[in-house]
Amino acid sequence: MSSLEPLTLLIQSYPEGPRPLWIDECLESVRGLAAQLEWDYRLLGDELFEPLPSWFAQKLVGRGPILSDLGRLLAMKSALVHYDRVVWLDADVLIFNPMAFQLTTKTFGFGRERWVQPKKTSSHGRIMSWKVHRNLCNALCFFERDNPFLDFYIDSCQSIIRRADASHIAPQMIGPKLLTALHSIVDLPYTESIG
Repeated sequence: MSSLEPLTLLIQSYPEGPRPLWIDECLESVRGLAAQLEWDYRLLGDELFEPLPSWFAQKLVGRGPILSDLGRLLAMKSALVHYDRVVWLDADVLIFNPMAFQLTTKTFGFGRERWVQPKKTSSHGRIMSWKVHRNLCNALCFFERDNPFLDFYIDSCQSIIRRADASHIAPQMIGPKLLTALHSIVDLPYTESIG
């Protein structure tokens, strides 16, 4: 690795215990990417949730995906004490072309998702057409030390959940929904290499 390359850690998380084979294949593909790029790699289990504020964890008990939205940010912030850059990839990301993987040239960035859902249904409930939404997502996110966004994002996630009615919190509220809304206003950096 060149001395100009930032010291990078790639983090993933999956609950402890048996995993489906396809998740193992996804995790292995990301481990391979980290090795190829000469990045350190860390797989976290339930310790991802330990640094969460108690009020946050209690309000969202049993809602692992949204708990991990803040958990990943806190884990990344903590790792930036020892690393120049920290990258997160969800456990269900499969790297099938590591040569095409690239981050933005900014000090932070996100992935881009294609969210497909029914657009029109018939009177009998059959799906007639589909709509594809192009959102920013946190299935891939990265932050370099001293970036301008991570602390704001952490604070925003906590503020939103603190104010939200617990029975009306969408699983994507502080992930893709928040990032896509912010992107429409401030043009957040993202990469198309993970979809």
